[in-house]
Amino acid sequence: MNNRGAVRRTILLLVLLIAVLVILNETVFRIHSVRVEGNSKIPSGDIVTLAGLDGGASYFFINEERIAEGINSNRYLAYRKLEKTFPNRLTLFVTEKTPCCVLKSTNGLYLMDREGMILEKIGEADAEGWISVTGLSVREIRVGSVVGSMNPDQLKACTLILDEMLIQDSMGMFTEINCSDPNRLFLTSREGYPVFLGDAKDIRAKLLTIRGVLEYMRIYEMAPGSLDASVPGSITYTPD
Repeated sequence: MNNRGAVRRTILLLVLLIAVLVILNETVFRIHSVRVEGNSKIPSGDIVTLAGLDGGASYFFINEERIAEGINSNRYLAYRKLEKTFPNRLTLFVTEKTPCCVLKSTNGLYLMDREGMILEKIGEADAEGWISVTGLSVREIRVGSVVGSMNPDQLKACTLILDEMLIQDSMGMFTEINCSDPNRLFLTSREGYPVFLGDAKDIRAKLLTIRGVLEYMRIYEMAPGSLDASVPGSITYTPD
């Protein structure tokens, strides 16, 4: 009898323990607060929904792979990481992909981000005001994916230039990046000056010099001509 009583007490304690754990998991350890970092245009609530966390989740059973997959399903978002704060808080870190140029191809016009991700197909009217990327040997274009190029060096050179223009906040000074030959890259300024870059090496120094010279030419209303900025820190101006 004593043994039976002990067994019953043990079973009862286990049942009670399981019940307590279930209650704690559904209350104390249920995610009550989800914060999003890195977004500016896409509402945090929409990102939480994409992550599958709007209905709450257990602190101990967070499926990071599924969260990342849900967030990345939006082509304007990239999942970075998450941080958990005991017992019921979560922070999601994301990166928003923003268009910075228009890719001109035989298939049409596409908004593209700094990494070559195709974000939208657009019409002529929507392309106004954007810097254009021309000359890419396009193999495949699919919205939500990096443009497929038959010459990877072209895309690499293009993204290096776009990155540096964004860093130097100089995108508005140019209308075109021509990447048809990664060793003979060309820019076109807003004033219509063709600028020969050579390759994309030392693009920071080249772009800094170009910016200064273009500003000088604008102030002094210099005659139309072309610029050779293939040597870092030096520019040759040739009037038409």
